[in-house]
Amino acid sequence: RGGGRGNGGDASRGGGRGNGRGRGSVKGSGGRGRGGRGRGRGTSVRPDRAPLTDARATAPIAAAAAPTAAAAAPEGSAAQPRAGASVQWGGAAALLEGDASSEAEVDADAAARADELLALEAIYSDEMCQVEGGGGRTFELRVPIELEAPLSLPSGERLDALPPLTLRVRHGSGYPSSSPPGFGLRCCWLSDGQLEALAASLDGLSAAAAGELCVSAWAEWLRTEAAGQLELLEEGATLSLPAEGGTGQAGADEATASAGERRAQRWPRSRAEVLARLRQHAAAADAAAWASAVHDCGVCFDEYASLDCTRLHACRHTFCKSCLRGYWSSQLREGHATALLCPHPGCGAVASPPEAKALLPAGEYETYERLLLAASLAEMTDTSWCPRCEYPAQLEPRVEGRAGRLAICASCGTSFCAECRQAWHGISPCANLAARWRASDERGRETLRQKYGDRLMEEVESAEWIRSNAKACPKCGVATEKNGGCNHISCRTCKFEWCWLCGCKYEPGHYKNGPCEQFSQDFFDEIDMTPEDFRANYVVMNHQ
Repeated sequence: RGGGRGNGGDASRGGGRGNGRGRGSVKGSGGRGRGGRGRGRGTSVRPDRAPLTDARATAPIAAAAAPTAAAAAPEGSAAQPRAGASVQWGGAAALLEGDASSEAEVDADAAARADELLALEAIYSDEMCQVEGGGGRTFELRVPIELEAPLSLPSGERLDALPPLTLRVRHGSGYPSSSPPGFGLRCCWLSDGQLEALAASLDGLSAAAAGELCVSAWAEWLRTEAAGQLELLEEGATLSLPAEGGTGQAGADEATASAGERRAQRWPRSRAEVLARLRQHAAAADAAAWASAVHDCGVCFDEYASLDCTRLHACRHTFCKSCLRGYWSSQLREGHATALLCPHPGCGAVASPPEAKALLPAGEYETYERLLLAASLAEMTDTSWCPRCEYPAQLEPRVEGRAGRLAICASCGTSFCAECRQAWHGISPCANLAARWRASDERGRETLRQKYGDRLMEEVESAEWIRSNAKACPKCGVATEKNGGCNHISCRTCKFEWCWLCGCKYEPGHYKNGPCEQFSQDFFDEIDMTPEDFRANYVVMNHQ
């Protein structure tokens, strides 16, 4: 910070001997000089080193309002982007700093800045970081915004939490005695114009607190008052998003600052990135709030900490792990592997495989996986079970519009016919074991077992029993057995409700207004009562 105009030196490269009594020394092209202990103010900038700029600067921070003279930044003090940070800050514009007028003020300013950094680190320990390359004078604060009510996106989606505002601050050598610090604002959910309005308010706060520390007041104002100033606390307030396919910068925002001078800017600029950040932050905030709360189990109604609970992703209902594990285990024993359901009354949401794996014992989860695979393969028309090793085998592609019958097991290599479940017989007709089984007596069936094997004939016998005693669900085709009760059927696999007699979709009033009877003879045999006695003594209140 040496002398003013040099004697015999190049003014652009520093003076020689100072004509005032300036502090420090400056090397010049015309000589070497050393000042005394005067009050000279001057600048010396090497022309090959631009002050506080970056070659990649696309949206640098503008300088804060400051006194008249500008002091050059020391060499190597350019505020570089933080390691791993995006290029959202571009570079850092020159700060208009005022020098302290005395050595005592220099020391007092340094002590005040150190105290302010300690206070900020104590308050915003998780939200504050130093910017690499800022010489210890540049740091960022991620200021959380307090909302009194959820905000809406243009699509109608509701958000209970918003990502924090990023406030980047550069302490000048004259702060706080003679100039405020330089700053910049970045946020993904505010437009450039809204951010410029916040920046202007921060300017007003620093002007009102001239000569005093102001960064803590900036952060507190942004946290508590910024949303109110922008009218984001009003009922039904809607966030503005960048236009589809645009850069996120409206035409009106172009007039707020010229290129290279904008200190307040939306970042990121694209609509897709903004939506992604908003949803990601809202999900993280919701998960954090759930993890820190105490929950009532929807089954046993006791209170549990979140560590002892599970929240289902599909429906957001919460249950204690013990109750949910027991409920799913009972569903597995009943063969409901394809639909481990939420226990909440009337919910019907299906648990995901990761949720099932986290709760079920290893043996039960293996059963769940096996049954889930079998149910999935049963819905595939191009897959058949190998009669030799019971491994799923894929059918050959269709030929001339006809479904292929040839299946080759990838496990044991067996080629078989998917219709008759025997070894592949080419164009020869199938043995039609099912028809032969139905037409045979006990001696004939024993002969078939000896010829084709017990396993194959057991499958034929099982298929025949299903054909005679079960009906296919009209929606998913799964074989359904009716073993009592009324004729209103609910498929365990797809939850489709249908009538056992006519196969039509069940609608309220189906049995009251249609030709089908609600109860068949098997129901009356089950309760050991005639239809007349039942109607005389009971009134059916549902499933009409």
